[in-house]
Amino acid sequence: MRKEVERVVVFLGALAFVNGILSLEVGSLVIYLFYILGLVFAFLYLVKDDKRFADLLVFFTFAAAFTAVSVYRVPSQTDEESLVLYAAYLFRHGVDPYTTNLIDAYRMFPVAEPVVTATLSPNYYVNVLGYPALYFEIASVVYPQIATLVTTFLLYLFLRWKGKEKLFFIVMLIEGSYMAFTGGAFDIISLAIAIVALTTKGWARTSLMALSGDIKQYTLLYLPFMWKDCLRGVPSKAPNASGGHPHTPNVGGTPTPPMLKLKELAKNVAIPLTVFLIPNLPFISLGWAFDVLGPLTQPIANQGTSLSLLNMIGVPIPHIAYTVAFLTLYIALLVLYKRNTKWKWVLPAFIWIVSWRDLNYFLFYITVWVSSYELESVNDD
Repeated sequence: MRKEVERVVVFLGALAFVNGILSLEVGSLVIYLFYILGLVFAFLYLVKDDKRFADLLVFFTFAAAFTAVSVYRVPSQTDEESLVLYAAYLFRHGVDPYTTNLIDAYRMFPVAEPVVTATLSPNYYVNVLGYPALYFEIASVVYPQIATLVTTFLLYLFLRWKGKEKLFFIVMLIEGSYMAFTGGAFDIISLAIAIVALTTKGWARTSLMALSGDIKQYTLLYLPFMWKDCLRGVPSKAPNASGGHPHTPNVGGTPTPPMLKLKELAKNVAIPLTVFLIPNLPFISLGWAFDVLGPLTQPIANQGTSLSLLNMIGVPIPHIAYTVAFLTLYIALLVLYKRNTKWKWVLPAFIWIVSWRDLNYFLFYITVWVSSYELESVNDD
């Protein structure tokens, strides 16, 4: 039964992935031909459960997407993409985007649909960029839609190499199908790095999570949970069962000595912090901190699926109350977290329930959590 359910879920993910082509809203005979072939191989993959059909549906779907993006040059799909493209333009011309008025972003890179994020004030998304530097640094070199497509393709190849290609379609079902194609946000790049991080350990894992946070800030909320893992197994002051001193390393399942734990913690703090700061070094200032870290605790606007919808129906709760609740719940979850378990990958999802703004951000954490069951070593638990 479990296998049948998994097959259906993977099939739905494959359909979501192929149908992501339609989000580009570009029609041509070639694109529709590739799209139909992608659907055909999705159904064959359901029936035969053959990796070759998975490869073919991915190939034809990407062929359709690359054709649409490279031949028809799809315009900006979101206001986020417009802002990042304009920040990349300023960066290429030696201008700091964090200290510059961004009013020209929507004129230079108009959004395909006349939808711009509502904000607490009309000037919020003119004076505040809201994203780490690596985001627009990548966009200054590679067009966003190309970057997201290439990243998604590489994620499939990586999971295929790991023998986990089915996970790729599950990721597409939960979170990725839309953002894999539009380029409207770099969430798929941040998510792909986080998924790769699950296959590593120690400072490599925390560093990759920090690198992911260099693009979109989601994974920065993982780091304190991972640091808490470094402090697991604190030995008592009493002699251990073998008669040795608690500071003496023992073979087997004995706790790590305190000094080694502190050294491991320092490594998992210093290296990821360095990784996070390097792309941001030219811009670090109070303005940068407000733009990059501010949206984590003071999200942009009363919009989405959180409890702030109460404000939408007239309940007069000040937005600062949501910021306080957001931080309080995060600290409480961090304190309650049982070290070295998979709960760390999903707990940050719950804080968005009380955020001022949540556009399904919790799905990012759910995707990483689900992926952890396929990719993490059993020794990590």
